[in-house]
Amino acid sequence: MDWTMLRSKVWPLVLDSRLGLGITGAIIALRFLGSLQFLELLALDRLQQLSPRESLDSRIVLIGIDEQYPRNRDNEPLEYTDLAVLIETILINEPTIVGVDIVEDKLIGDGSARLLTLLENNKNLLAVEKVSEPSIPPLEGLSSIVLTEQVGFNDIAFDDDGHVRRMFLGWAPEDGAFRRSFPLMLAEQYLKD
Repeated sequence: MDWTMLRSKVWPLVLDSRLGLGITGAIIALRFLGSLQFLELLALDRLQQLSPRESLDSRIVLIGIDEQYPRNRDNEPLEYTDLAVLIETILINEPTIVGVDIVEDKLIGDGSARLLTLLENNKNLLAVEKVSEPSIPPLEGLSSIVLTEQVGFNDIAFDDDGHVRRMFLGWAPEDGAFRRSFPLMLAEQYLKD
């Protein structure tokens, strides 16, 4: 057997496998160190943008009051009474679930008692609180049953690049009282009925 000929055929295969193993090892080391995380997150964001849109569910109606709302009303914040009237109007149509994603520090006026009554008398009405610092407690005066069954937190976590890719389902702050998230509570209530 001619060793020179054998070596000329085997040696490139050995080099190719060493090169492949070296590149694979380098990529694993870079991933282990977190150096490729930014590129992986960019790829994830791009793939989510390219994915087909989900069809809209005609049984769900979302009403949003965003940061543009006060600007359209001479920079006046939303009043308790206005929110209570809106919720009462929605409840007339007997929806399965109504979620109010407005924290109390965004409301003004004297109508908080009317809003409390709505929350206490309608089990399908959910409200939010903010549990991360600085925390914003739910509407003052709610019963303990309403606090555990109808109030969820809506805190989010931003990634280092400022995007939101994760949502919390539960939270156990320093006081030790476990709380469920607002979106999780909405889904649970919706699926119950």
